[in-house]
Amino acid sequence: MTSPSRPLGTLPPPPRVANTTKATTAAPQNEPHHTTVPIPGLSSAPPSANLSSTTSGMTSLFTTSSSLPPPPKLVPTTSSTTSNKSSLPPMTVNNPPNTPTTTTSNTPPPKAKLFKTSPPHPLLARRHRHFPVLILASESAHQLAHKNDLRLVDLLQGLYNHMLAGYQNNQSPPTIPPFRSLTRFLNLTWQDLEIRFVEEFPTMSDTEAADLLSREAQIHATDGNLESELCLLEDQVDNLLLDEPPSLSVTHEERQRQLDQIHKDAFDLTSPLTIPWLQRYRQALDESTEDATHDLFHCPALCLLVATTHEDALATVRALRASQFYLPTAFQNGLMNPQALQHQVVVLHDNVDGAQNWNEQSLQQDLKKEFGVASAVVRINSLSLETARQLATEETSDLWGGGGKLGNCLSMNDRASLRQFLTSLAVEALLPALEHRIATLNAIVSERKKGVRNALKSFWRTGKPKESESTDENAGKGTDAVRYKFDTVENQTRLLADTLFLMADYEQAYGTYRLIKDDLKQDKAHAHYASVQELMALCLYHMDAYGRAREIFSLIENAMWSYSRAAEEERVGGGGRVAAASLSTRLATRLCLVLSATQNVITGRHLEVADLLASASSNENALGAAVLLEQGSAHYFHAELYRKYAFHMLMSGHMYRSAEQNHHAFRCFTSALYIYRGGNWDELHNHIRSALAAQLFSMGRMAIALQLYGKLVGCSEGGRVSTKSQQKYVNNLLEICSDYPKKALAGADRLAAPSHLTGLQRDAIRKEKLDRIVQVVRYTKGATRVLELLNVNLPLIDDHTVVVLAEEASHHRQENVPDFGEAHRGNDELWDELMLCTNAELRAVNEDKAKVDNDVISTALRSIHDPEIRKVITEIDKEHLNRSREERAKRSASYKEMPPIRAQREPYFIEFVMKNPLGIPVDLNDIQLVAKMTSSDTCCTNEDAISITQLVSYNEQPKWTFQSGQEEFLIADFCRLSSGSGEDEKGRWKAAAEAAPFFVVTKTNATLDPEGSKRIALGICPLEKGDLEVLGVRFRLFDAVWVYHQFEIKGRLLQNTRANRANRVRGESMLLRAKVERGMPCLTIELLPAQQSALVGPALEGQIRPWVLRVENIGTAPATNATLKTNIPWIRILHKSTQQHDGVPNSLGPSGTLMTFPLKEGNLHPGESIDVPIEMRIPQSGKHGLYMLFRYELLSDDENERGRFRWLKKMFEVTVYPSISLASSLVPSNRIPSENTLSLEVANNRTDSPDDTDFTVSKVSLVSWNYRLIPFEGQFDESFVELGWQERVASHFRVLPIGDDGSKLSVLSQSDFLKPISQQSKDSDSLVSFLCLESAHAIFEDTLTKHRIALARAEAAHDASNQQPRSIAQIRRANTALTGQESDTEPAELFVDATSVRKLCPRDVDEERVHLIVSWHCKNSAIQGALFVRDLFVRPKMDIKGCPILVTASYPSRLSHDFANGPGTIPFHVHLKNRLTKASVSFEFSLEETQSLNFSGSVSFENKLEADGELSIPLQALVTSTGVYNLQQVRLNVIQKDTASYRFSLQWLVTVTNEKEISSTAE
Repeated sequence: MTSPSRPLGTLPPPPRVANTTKATTAAPQNEPHHTTVPIPGLSSAPPSANLSSTTSGMTSLFTTSSSLPPPPKLVPTTSSTTSNKSSLPPMTVNNPPNTPTTTTSNTPPPKAKLFKTSPPHPLLARRHRHFPVLILASESAHQLAHKNDLRLVDLLQGLYNHMLAGYQNNQSPPTIPPFRSLTRFLNLTWQDLEIRFVEEFPTMSDTEAADLLSREAQIHATDGNLESELCLLEDQVDNLLLDEPPSLSVTHEERQRQLDQIHKDAFDLTSPLTIPWLQRYRQALDESTEDATHDLFHCPALCLLVATTHEDALATVRALRASQFYLPTAFQNGLMNPQALQHQVVVLHDNVDGAQNWNEQSLQQDLKKEFGVASAVVRINSLSLETARQLATEETSDLWGGGGKLGNCLSMNDRASLRQFLTSLAVEALLPALEHRIATLNAIVSERKKGVRNALKSFWRTGKPKESESTDENAGKGTDAVRYKFDTVENQTRLLADTLFLMADYEQAYGTYRLIKDDLKQDKAHAHYASVQELMALCLYHMDAYGRAREIFSLIENAMWSYSRAAEEERVGGGGRVAAASLSTRLATRLCLVLSATQNVITGRHLEVADLLASASSNENALGAAVLLEQGSAHYFHAELYRKYAFHMLMSGHMYRSAEQNHHAFRCFTSALYIYRGGNWDELHNHIRSALAAQLFSMGRMAIALQLYGKLVGCSEGGRVSTKSQQKYVNNLLEICSDYPKKALAGADRLAAPSHLTGLQRDAIRKEKLDRIVQVVRYTKGATRVLELLNVNLPLIDDHTVVVLAEEASHHRQENVPDFGEAHRGNDELWDELMLCTNAELRAVNEDKAKVDNDVISTALRSIHDPEIRKVITEIDKEHLNRSREERAKRSASYKEMPPIRAQREPYFIEFVMKNPLGIPVDLNDIQLVAKMTSSDTCCTNEDAISITQLVSYNEQPKWTFQSGQEEFLIADFCRLSSGSGEDEKGRWKAAAEAAPFFVVTKTNATLDPEGSKRIALGICPLEKGDLEVLGVRFRLFDAVWVYHQFEIKGRLLQNTRANRANRVRGESMLLRAKVERGMPCLTIELLPAQQSALVGPALEGQIRPWVLRVENIGTAPATNATLKTNIPWIRILHKSTQQHDGVPNSLGPSGTLMTFPLKEGNLHPGESIDVPIEMRIPQSGKHGLYMLFRYELLSDDENERGRFRWLKKMFEVTVYPSISLASSLVPSNRIPSENTLSLEVANNRTDSPDDTDFTVSKVSLVSWNYRLIPFEGQFDESFVELGWQERVASHFRVLPIGDDGSKLSVLSQSDFLKPISQQSKDSDSLVSFLCLESAHAIFEDTLTKHRIALARAEAAHDASNQQPRSIAQIRRANTALTGQESDTEPAELFVDATSVRKLCPRDVDEERVHLIVSWHCKNSAIQGALFVRDLFVRPKMDIKGCPILVTASYPSRLSHDFANGPGTIPFHVHLKNRLTKASVSFEFSLEETQSLNFSGSVSFENKLEADGELSIPLQALVTSTGVYNLQQVRLNVIQKDTASYRFSLQWLVTVTNEKEISSTAE
């Protein structure tokens, strides 16, 4: 894992020595050059200006109202001081009579932005490094400072900071004597003597602290170009919205490098601790936690008393020192000891407005005599107010950050005098006071806390009770009252430890902190205990950060736990995130940032640190939680837990958003988007995008927000989103489009490219689209761009569902036919096979002789004896061969796919599926196609939403209607035409409404239900010849904004090169392209009942029903040579045929499913229609698909256009219900050798209706030239049979041969089910025609199936041989041998039409096949039909299905015997007859005995029956008791190619009785 680009911590490891010194690096600021007076300790050259503006940690209670405010009262205006305290008694001011007075106001100046002497420390707060000096001043002293628009503390602080900066740059600053600590002397530098002048110790309220932190967390102008950074972030988001490319061909190492780069890019957006805004936030945390009651860093050791010469200086100073009333609250509530303060005095004199005759030397002597040698008198304000105002207009900088407007009454001598006093104050007053404090406190602590005795006493120490909480409104909410007063050992020990920490004596400070930590823990003073733990950790870090890292982390962890406990006690109210964090919470947050900066401590503990920061964020307000979560995510990153990193960055973004830190939220969301962009994290990915969109929307970054909302509204993955959120997405999207049009256009440009493209491809498409729009708008008068959104998947349009519906196919016009079936599109493979067979069959019919190639195919064709079938199958094989050659040609490098040809002024439709991914309804208006057409170098397109103002306005938009339908076609929105191809006209366009458009489109509206889908069909009609391409679809979303979806249709896989095959390269799709040529005929077919008023009901098995096919030419050219091809022989055209053949009228070819379609005089002109009557018979029950394929040609005199044809497809799914079922048996008669017996069983199985289910079986017909049908007499009384539901009837008929006299000329022998009919009925021809069609189709399909099996076997044998291709000689020898073998046995080929009666029933005396027709009709309706039984063998010649031997027996049906005399015998004969007329049969005969029957005679033998031979076998059966016996125990094993065993189910039953019992019964 590579190291992060930004370090987590910014603090370098400290040296391993315990005694370290502080260093400052800031330079002083330029001050006004009033005079050139040398200043002690500074060089003559002015220091360089380096202004560092920070916000003050104390909240000012005053605002400036004039240039010279009034002097403040002596009573400190602290947050805890009440208004009923009186001020100091009036002082006597010795002003001269003519002393000028100044006009003042009651408001002091605001707190100055002081110049800092050192950069912010990564670990220590200002209170940990600055020595507090308390200032008590009179009102007159404050007034002198107010003349400079400064408070007194700010005036002194600015001068002291500037002095330290000067000492830092000076090689020889004043010497500081060694400081005496507890056990050693410390060598201090001026950078170690940073002083903080204070008048009061205000503690910020939680609300004030929250406001301060919020201000400091904002991005300032000095941090950089914020707008540029936001634009860069937008570009990153734009890149992250691209789909991650698949990594199929990427190695593991490359993928790991990609992931490392993604992680690095995400982490670059994490704020390091050194970033300016976070440093300001950290400083604000320090300031908001200063002067708290749980530590004593703010306890001053020195108090500076300030008076002026305007008053009695000595009396004023004495009053200030004597009274505790003027001290801050901390001294009055017992937290600090006022008696321990050391005092220092300075008297200020105003050189302009002060007294002129006063004894400075005498005053100074009095001060030194009473207050010590460090007391001083300092002259200030040597410049008048007029001069100060003039300087304020000239100067641009000052020491207090006022831009040259502060401190202008101070001359250079005044400043030098004050610096000299401050130097002596630090060295001669502050350091001795600190030494005195340390010595005094050490003696007390040593006596009360150190030693064995005190250690033993601590074991019996009990916890101190907690006092009531403070109710001060300016204190933090819930802040503890003074828990430990200044006279307690805990307070004194803590003060000693804090003082040692300030002096950087960390070893002694650590030991002192340890003395009280257990006591604080026992007292449950959680804030005090946590503070001690924190400072102990800081001491150890400065002592040995390397060796004691584990101990440091443990101390910080304990401090965090205690701060959390204290925060829970301070928390007011119920659950939920607080608006303002409490003091303990802010201390915990500050400690978390300190921990993150200690890089030596957190190394190897990033996971623990991250969990600690995440836990601390639970008590913070939104901003604090955001900062902690972001820093915690950085530790997760270093722990290589990248998902946790992204998740915490996401939570941090939400917290920043709640805190109204919009820029930080934007950054965090973007960082999380890097990680969750890829992988199986769709729900989190969409959540981040929605949060980012809402954030950008609130920031006014509408362009990128529009892009995000455009992705979100069409997202169908990533978890369930509430309908409320979905509605919000849509509303925000529409609001951006309506209220921010310019920004919306910028966002639309970002959406111009699909998200699956790479960055370069995306930029190229965006540039191309924008350039195209710019060219049109620039050079076209009245052209303006309209907002249109691209690649917004609302609704989702699946490009895989795009189909083209031409009028010639009429898919979209298919309608269900009542009482028949439902319209469907059908199977494409079956349609393709039907088209192939149709072309092959038509060529076979039109050609005189089919050519047969001498190859494997010709060998297979020689087994087909029917010449007509062989010709058709030959053409089918040729068609398959041509198609395989075309497929091979497509794989060549030179192949170029051509677009399909469309007819001019003939509409066609593009159909696709729209899906609503949202849980709310979606309204779409003006849905239309977007296309581009080029004709004669002129382009017509509606691509790109560009509106061109028409020169002439029209009241109504022109409309087009065509014969193909009732749809209205309109000019597409934004349709335009190029003006010409000349150079002068380049880029100029005009509105299509002003010229003739090249194409028109349909427009429709739709409403998609929640999460619903709808199939949409949109029409387009080319009006001119040219090249047309459909680009996509356009619509108005919620009637508010245009949305455009571009179709992306995948082309076929290219196989022309090895590289294309390996990379699965696809070619350009031609599905939506078209080449528009001249008009063509276009037929439509409608299936109508022949009798509109007849209610027939659902289709029944065998039902025959008349229909009408209504044909209409809606094209622009006449049609001719129409044919109809079906997949099953259900249809017979009743129109009179013009063809001369003996088959079924209008039929073509041997398949029985191809027929000519009659037109008017052979042609059908545009606008004409014709009704063609047909009959349809449905042979079988169940669900069937009826495919009707119509083929028609263009009628043209042009030889180049002659022969062009089109297809029309109609498919119906028909549900056929059962009607009657037939079971037949035809066996030779035993009485007459030439006679046969037909047994027929008819059953009513009708289920289509609950009532009216009766059938009437009216007629039985036998189709044969050689046999006739006669029913047996006496079976029924009526001539017809009525069958109720589930009833069945059996009847028997005689099948007799017809004589050779030629008197029988009809092929049909009929009877009224039970009586013969002398004449043939009118419907007999229809039934025979259907029977011929079914027979021809069955023969053709059987032959074609066998042929394909033979081809497959030949190909498999050729592949299995694994040999080289055969030579020409081998092929010739094989063909010659095969021809010689077949020439002897193959009969002469006589042409007989496949659908003729001669083919069904040849006039051959040896033909033994007959066909059976059973006619029926419903009793109470017009439903009628017939069932066929084909190929009943009367006397088979060579083969038969089933047993070729007829087995019969002659035996007594009843027999009596006296079993007293022994067993009885049953004599019987078994008769065997060979049913074959031209073949012998070898067989094995046997009788199988049972327990009750024993046979005697020839019970087992092997024999052979010649053709038409008979055999009778006498046998006896032995029985031992009475009963009913079945003598049928015959088993025949017929020996042919394979031996087949037969058992017979017909029973030969004999009833045997006892003769003696019968006689006794008779008696």
